[in-house]
Amino acid sequence: INKEEVAAALADVVDTIKAIADFIQEGTNPKSIYGRLSDDSFGILIDKEDFMSKPVDEKISNFVVRDNNVEHHILIHYGIYDLTADEEIDVPSFFNSAHLAISRISDSYSTHIVYYDEKIRNEIVHDQTISNELSEAIRTRQIRPFLQPIVDERGLLSGAEALVRWITPTGVNPPGTFIPVFEQNGLI
Repeated sequence: INKEEVAAALADVVDTIKAIADFIQEGTNPKSIYGRLSDDSFGILIDKEDFMSKPVDEKISNFVVRDNNVEHHILIHYGIYDLTADEEIDVPSFFNSAHLAISRISDSYSTHIVYYDEKIRNEIVHDQTISNELSEAIRTRQIRPFLQPIVDERGLLSGAEALVRWITPTGVNPPGTFIPVFEQNGLI
């Protein structure tokens, strides 16, 4: 790869970032504040009354950047933190919360806008708690394998499916409460 190819690729990235910034500016008003936070993350401070989620969703679902004669469809997600009137101003926390909301839909091509709310907050706390408890659960043998028999059409044993159960001192954690968490964070 030579300098010209690197420069061209970098120019394409810069042009894409500029196109996204222009797109964001079109959807804001003079009272709004917006900017690039890092990498491919942008932040917007906008009055709730000025944000129209349906038109924005329609627009971002069809967002295209043109490079010569080639169209590039860009996947954009909006994470929204709804600031209440009695809340203390903590802009970094607001943006972090909106970013956490986006992490819940980051692989979605059909959902573009997500609101940080109590449900997402509780899911994140649950996921962190479960992940933090894993080492202790393994050490104390709370996570146990079970074999579920598989029978053929004649009713004869033909194999077994390995299942895992997390048996805590307070009860059983159903697999649906921890396996998706560990799959998402790469622990399994």
